[in-house]
Amino acid sequence: MLTAKQYYSALTPDQEATFFAQLRPVNGVYRLTADHRMDDLNEVVLSRWHAIAFRPKEIMDVGVSWGITTVEWLEALSGSGLKVHMVGTDVSLSAYIVPLWPGSYALKTADGYVLQVFGPTIERWKNRRNYRMLRGFARVAARGCSGREKLLLVSPRALRRCDAIEWANDDVLSPNSTQFLRRFDVIRAANLLNLCYFNGDQLRCAVANLKERLAGPGARLIVNRTWGDGSNHATMFQLTEAGHFDAEVRLGQGSEIEDVVLGT
Repeated sequence: MLTAKQYYSALTPDQEATFFAQLRPVNGVYRLTADHRMDDLNEVVLSRWHAIAFRPKEIMDVGVSWGITTVEWLEALSGSGLKVHMVGTDVSLSAYIVPLWPGSYALKTADGYVLQVFGPTIERWKNRRNYRMLRGFARVAARGCSGREKLLLVSPRALRRCDAIEWANDDVLSPNSTQFLRRFDVIRAANLLNLCYFNGDQLRCAVANLKERLAGPGARLIVNRTWGDGSNHATMFQLTEAGHFDAEVRLGQGSEIEDVVLGT
């Protein structure tokens, strides 16, 4: 099990990917990503913005996974001359390492949800049906334990490359925090609002919540999904004066939930 000090030291990209892939998220959306996963999307978006002289100031990236693509997006924006304030959000972006028994630990959120349990005595439980019971035990055993180490569950490489991003816990299916309302010129939801993760009602709820966070007419919502072959398929929507979304630009085959967004 990594300590907080080890986690923030010198993990390779592969080690980071392995670490985050082990987490069992509360919303069932696993935190999987890769470096340069959305370079072509960044290029298409920036090309359009330069063509129409669109200069956003406040941008939100939701469902950031472990944050590396958020940093890459901010670097692309800065490299093109755009100065923005970036907010990156996901469910359970912070957690605590809590000792259970010698050599075994739980990684749990502030509200007690166990993301993962680690340790040599636990390895034999992996991929077994009773592993869920072990996590339930860990949730109980970790209550009130001392010696906690807090982790911001964002790539240490991302944090070293950019310390200007505001990271926040966020659930797009829950009522909006007042700090997010009518604030953002652009919101990107990449590999989050997908048909494989949410049903129609949940998607409409999430899109409506994100719509409330947009600053007003002219603001953009970008929805992307990376397919298994690594290709990106996205639509950038513009919020109209009438309060509806129009599809402005597509990458690949466009967003698979384009009809949901246009109907919200």
